[in-house]
Amino acid sequence: MTEHRRDLDLDTGAATGTSAEPGTDPATAEPQGARATGPARELAVTDLSLVVLIGATGSGKSTFAARHFQPTEVISSDFCRGLVADDENDQSATRDAFDVLHYIAGKRLAAGRRTVVDSTSLMIL
Repeated sequence: MTEHRRDLDLDTGAATGTSAEPGTDPATAEPQGARATGPARELAVTDLSLVVLIGATGSGKSTFAARHFQPTEVISSDFCRGLVADDENDQSATRDAFDVLHYIAGKRLAAGRRTVVDSTSLMIL
């Protein structure tokens, strides 16, 4: 099996498929001139990788995931909560949502696929 690697530019947000509105930087889809200065930081992520994005609400986890990964690679705990409760904000569905998230992540990893988890916290069952 061929190993593929994706290099993520953590400063510019450069990723395949990034699109930008007029007046924005095409590399980041942010207003022109908003790019960080200083040495570039890159992170290599192989095909068989588990990437876990954890942070406070509104901290940019979903935006980062959308810029750097394919939509099919990202599993959001909020989305899973919506699947089981029809409401992404229904905290009473969190346990069931993480059951779904763990199941999907396990199947993707078993198939050798890059898997990105987007969550405000980590639920260990």
